[in-house]
Amino acid sequence: MVNGASKRVDAQTYEDAIRVVMSTVDKSRIRAIGHRVVHGGEWYSRPVIINNKVCRRIRSLCELAPLHNKHNLQAYSHARGSCRM
Repeated sequence: MVNGASKRVDAQTYEDAIRVVMSTVDKSRIRAIGHRVVHGGEWYSRPVIINNKVCRRIRSLCELAPLHNKHNLQAYSHARGSCRM
């Protein structure tokens, strides 16, 4: 969802999808990017700001949510690389 509107993006990879989305917005106006992760284990049951420690912990939980956590981290990584906060 960008600026309150959702749009289907035709992309083969997370990197492609992030590139398409980021090309449609004014990056100077971005203040935060939200991303939902399926399994945060006993560490995360509420929203947190993602840093390297959080990424390591979520990565360690990939086997608890094998269809989600790895892909959530990939999407986060591409979004972070596209827009330095």
